[in-house]
Amino acid sequence: MACIDRPPRCDSGDVDTTPITDVFGGLGFVYLIITVVLGIAGFYGELKVAGETLFIGSTAIGTGVVVGGISGIISAAVVLYTVITFAADRCNKVSGSRQCVAGVISHIENSFSSTLDDLLPFTAMHDRVDLIVKSDYWDIVESNQAFVFCTDDPIPRRSEILRCYYYDRRVCEAANGAATGAAVAAVPAVLAAAAMGALIGCTTIIFCVLAIIVAALVAAAVVLAGAAIGGHAAKGEDQNPMDDDGSLILVGDLIAATGNMLRREHDNSANVFWWTEATTVHGSITDTAPRPFSYCEVNDELPLDGCMLPRPVP
Repeated sequence: MACIDRPPRCDSGDVDTTPITDVFGGLGFVYLIITVVLGIAGFYGELKVAGETLFIGSTAIGTGVVVGGISGIISAAVVLYTVITFAADRCNKVSGSRQCVAGVISHIENSFSSTLDDLLPFTAMHDRVDLIVKSDYWDIVESNQAFVFCTDDPIPRRSEILRCYYYDRRVCEAANGAATGAAVAAVPAVLAAAAMGALIGCTTIIFCVLAIIVAALVAAAVVLAGAAIGGHAAKGEDQNPMDDDGSLILVGDLIAATGNMLRREHDNSANVFWWTEATTVHGSITDTAPRPFSYCEVNDELPLDGCMLPRPVP
């Protein structure tokens, strides 16, 4: 086996990650606190006055409408911002360095492969190919003090993994459609939130806070429903990662891949191909090669991989 003495630099580097899925929780907490404060203050102050002005003789209902409407506006804005954030993350091609690496495919994560992707299509990610790279290319995977994904094998068989994303137009179609659907649903979402506030009313502080929370949840649900409908309506036909000849690539394929490499925060600040621009298949790893795959066998089975040296300069 062509294992080497140098160990891979696994799970190291300057990790700075903020998973985009945390946006829901973080922003949700923020808008909930804001609306609660507004509601409590409004029950005794300005919002109560506004309610009395707009709905003379019906203070509790009027204040509920105002409080529910404000809560709905904040909630709808937060969800809309979240959907747009997902779309921007999925569909902006950030310029990196053009690199070429070679190895064996250990895993393929297709887009729209989870229940969440089906419910909220704007959360889907492009097709991802996990490539166990030859040791010749570890310096590329490790460059810029990036986090490094590795296999669980003990040293010396432990191998570095490069995540190679393949652009899937369905992901951007769904994300952009979801943003449009969420924007269209924002107005009825606010109206529904105001109606819910009026239904609950603000006869006491407890009911006022309850109206805020329920109105926020109703508005969020309406906007998310709009995003789901818009995303599914815009999403096109399924497509999977292919090589340059138009053939599907599979787990176990020995490939050389060229792509736009950048350090991506949402991948634990690891270097990834965003996106893979060219793929050449050099056969498959032998049936006798141990599983899980290791760079040791890849070094032996793929001595000439097609990546031209010297390597491109970032």
